[in-house]
Formats: sequence, C-alpha cells, structure tokens
Amino acid sequence: MKNPPAVNDFSKPNKFIFVLFACAISIWLGYVSTAMGTDLLGFTILMLVMFFVLLYTFKLQDAALTYILIASLFLRTGIALLGSYLIRLPDSEADAAMFEGLAWDIARAWTHGTEVPPTPGAYLYSKVIGFIYYAFGRIPLLANYLSVILGVFIVYFIYKIILTLGGSKKAALLGGIIAAFFPTLNLYSAVTLRENVITFFLTASVYYFLKWIKNGSWFEAGKALVLLLTASAFHGVVILVGVVYGFFLCFYNAKRKVWRLFSIQTVVMVIAALGVVNIFGKKLLNKLPSDISLIFSPSFYQERFANTAVGRGAYLMNVIPASPLDMLIQTPIRVFYFMFAPFPWMIAGLSDVVGLFDAILYLVLIFFGIKGLIRIKQKSKEAFWALILILTLAITMFAWGTANYGTAIRHRQKFVPIIISVAAMGIVRVKKGENQLVNEE
Repeated sequence: MKNPPAVNDFSKPNKFIFVLFACAISIWLGYVSTAMGTDLLGFTILMLVMFFVLLYTFKLQDAALTYILIASLFLRTGIALLGSYLIRLPDSEADAAMFEGLAWDIARAWTHGTEVPPTPGAYLYSKVIGFIYYAFGRIPLLANYLSVILGVFIVYFIYKIILTLGGSKKAALLGGIIAAFFPTLNLYSAVTLRENVITFFLTASVYYFLKWIKNGSWFEAGKALVLLLTASAFHGVVILVGVVYGFFLCFYNAKRKVWRLFSIQTVVMVIAALGVVNIFGKKLLNKLPSDISLIFSPSFYQERFANTAVGRGAYLMNVIPASPLDMLIQTPIRVFYFMFAPFPWMIAGLSDVVGLFDAILYLVLIFFGIKGLIRIKQKSKEAFWALILILTLAITMFAWGTANYGTAIRHRQKFVPIIISVAAMGIVRVKKGENQLVNEE
C-alpha cells in the first residue's frame, strides 16, 4: 500500500497570505515610522514591546509564573494608559513633570545640536527618557512604559529571590502575586519618575548577590556590583548597600562557606573598591554630602530638615538632633515614621487615607517578614545577615534623609521587593518533610 503524499503545510495559498501579511506589516511600520511624536507611533511601539515581553513569559515553562507576569504587564499597562490619557495619577505632577520636561529639552538639544542641559545626579533619568524622545518624538506614554516593563521584571526577580533563599515554589508564587498587585509598585510603574529604575536595578542586584552567597560564583558577584552601581547612578544613597556587599566580598569565601579576616580576596576587593570610588565617585555619591563625615553631623540634618520638613505631609518637624547621641536615640523614631507614616492622627483627606492603606500593608509585610527571616536564618545565616544589614543600613539612611510622608512612600517602595520576598517565606507554612531546596535556575 502506497503512503499518502506528504502534505505541504506551507502551501501556495498559505504563502500568499503570509506575503500579503508581511507586506501589510511593512507598509504599516513604514507609515508609522514617519509619525514621530504621535500616539499612533506610541501605541505601535507599546504593542511590539508587549508582544516580546509576552513571548518571553511564555518561554519560562512555568505556567503559574507566566500568568502572574502577564497580569503584572496588563495591570501596569492599563494604569499607564489611564494616567497618560484619562486621569492624573498621584505623583504624576511636580517631580514627574520636571523629569519629563527636562527630557524633552535634552532631546531637542540633541536634535538641533545645541548645548545639552546638565543632568547631575537624579536627572540622569531625564537623559534616559530624552533618548527615547530623541528616537521617537515626545510621547510621554513611552517614557512611562519603560517603568512598566521594569515593573514586570521586578515581579520576576522577587520570585527568583525567594527560590534562591530556599523558599518553596508556593512561597515564590505568593511573593509574585503580592508584587503584581502591590499598589505603589503599580503606581510607580506608570508615572515618569525614576523610582522603578532604581527599584529594578537594586532588586536584581540583591538577587545576584544572594546567588553569590549560595554558590560562590564570582560572575554572580560581578553582576550584583554592576547592577548596584547602575542603581546608584540614579540615586547615590543606594551605593551604601555596597558597604554590605564589600564586607561579605572581603571576608566571606562563598565557595568554601568560611569567614576569613584576611586573604588575597580581601586585598583584591579593597583595591577594586578604591578604583571604583576614584573613577565614578562623584556620580555615585551625588546624593551624599561632599564631606562624607557630615553623615554623622547633627548640623547637616538641621539644615536638611529645614528644607524638607515642609508641607502638609511633613513629620517630626521639631525633632532635630543636637548631638550624635540625639541621632542615635532618634534613629528608631525616624525609621518608624519613614516606614509607617501617615498615622491615623495625620489623616486630613483622601490622599492621606491612601497613604494610611500603604502604611498598613508595610506593617503586615514587616510582621510576616520577621517570621520569614527566622526561616531564612535556618537555611543560610549568611543570607540572613546580608538581608538584615542591607535593609537596616539603607532604610536608616533614607529615613534620615526624609521628613515628609509623601516622599517616604516613594523611598520605601525601593525596598518593598526585598521585604515582600522575605514576607512571602513567612506567610507560607513549611510542611514537615517538604523539600524547600528548589532549583531556581
């Protein structure tokens, strides 16, 4: 009996349809490419970026994680569209308008070959948006969409951090779900602010640093340092996390799981750190005082609070340190206000109610985060101490630089991915005999 002839799936009619479709797409892209600065071009690029992100999520071979990332993408995209065309989102004016306006000035300067406005410190973010405007025209939706994509991958890295810490897949998925729907992570994924850029690079950096602690790979340590330096370029205070990195890299041999007071590794890391500070010091330390010793000076904070403790959201306006001892005593108070303001007695309008809801979420996360840290300590004391030191140092420094709860909400959002990662491990109960050592690769 003869075999039936092979069927050519790509028959002539199919070829014709494919060619027709390709031609239509080419004509559309050709037309859109001439529509610089229009919503038509913005929506086309948005759809293309969404397509490639969705394509990436489907290749993860993890259906639950894929659904979480898709939900994150569509939720953040929807909020960005609402903010761009229908409503004014919180924090979408003031600093956001300043960053966006400066970005357009930079793009026009590049286009016309004129002098580019200076972009010290925080304004590096405007240069990034300026490049988008230079390439595609002034389309604020695209500027916001950069934060949307980074927001989706923040969710992804939270999932990876939990697995790296030895958490179960159930805990990792819970962490992803919390991050996907966490209010401020969604908000700052849809406004023209640098928060999500800093949060993304910091979260990814912590993930690779924890991987180094786990497997001792210097390639992972290198990625952690590069990502931290990138985050620090957008906000200098973040570089203080590098103090924790430096301590571990100098004295902890992650490959052999031993601590050493002095080794070749220590010498190499000290030389490398001095080299980085010498080359990139001004850019990385842009948010710190020129004289670093002023960080411990009461007079420095007296002057700073005079400018920052203003407005309806200001707090601790009369609590000014007069000595280093005052600073030590006031630190827990400032950290408490930084993490949990506004308090009920500060409520005076709808925006304050939203802020209170955000503070309650942090209170719940901290509660379960303590339980999570206990479980992490049982698996890896080094990872436990690394997380404790990173969160303590960074939150303390931001707390001393903040005297307004509106600003506090923005700043504490930078650390919520790490807090969510730890809290998810505290929420999910560990059953006896359950294998927690999941392969995060």
